[in-house]
Amino acid sequence: TVWVQDGNQIGGALVSVWNEEFEHETGTDENGHYWMEVPAGEYEMGASAEGYSGDGTSGVEVQANETTSIDFWLNWVDDMTHIYGQVTNVEDGQGLAMAQIVAHDSEDPGNVRRKVFADGDGYYDMDLPEGEYIFSVRREGYWVHWSELIYVSGDEMELYWAMEPVYQFDGAWEGNINLVGEYEPESIYLTIFNDQYDVVRI
Repeated sequence: TVWVQDGNQIGGALVSVWNEEFEHETGTDENGHYWMEVPAGEYEMGASAEGYSGDGTSGVEVQANETTSIDFWLNWVDDMTHIYGQVTNVEDGQGLAMAQIVAHDSEDPGNVRRKVFADGDGYYDMDLPEGEYIFSVRREGYWVHWSELIYVSGDEMELYWAMEPVYQFDGAWEGNINLVGEYEPESIYLTIFNDQYDVVRI
């Protein structure tokens, strides 16, 4: 996982691994997680993201048929804008706990720049480099809310969001997650989503 100094994960970070015989790179998902397959051996690794200083390590040992976990911590280098606000139900104004506030790249909305979760009263905060963003707000039981293009600048910015409940569900999903190999994760996150609705299971 790639983290930022405030304890949030960095989506869209670049993680690289290399030695004299092999090199590979991959991007983190919207939760800051990455995964890659490499031959057994000793490697150097590094992580970087726009607006952040890089982090790296050497002497990373990868054993055959085993999973090695390496986290990276990046620091801000650009001027950051502190964004804060609340996510509420559009009907009664009540705060929505655990709503996801996602900042997307304005030119490539599939590139998630930051994602945070609202607290128990629907309040949230995040820090972003100055620039243009599209925001989406997601919570189970509510339609995904998409913003227009927003220019983020200055020291602070208030952004409040109101979400519309879904009144009727027409289907469901079920299934199993099968793990291959000896790796036993502490938890598994399953996300099913499109541009209109988003469900997360742990």
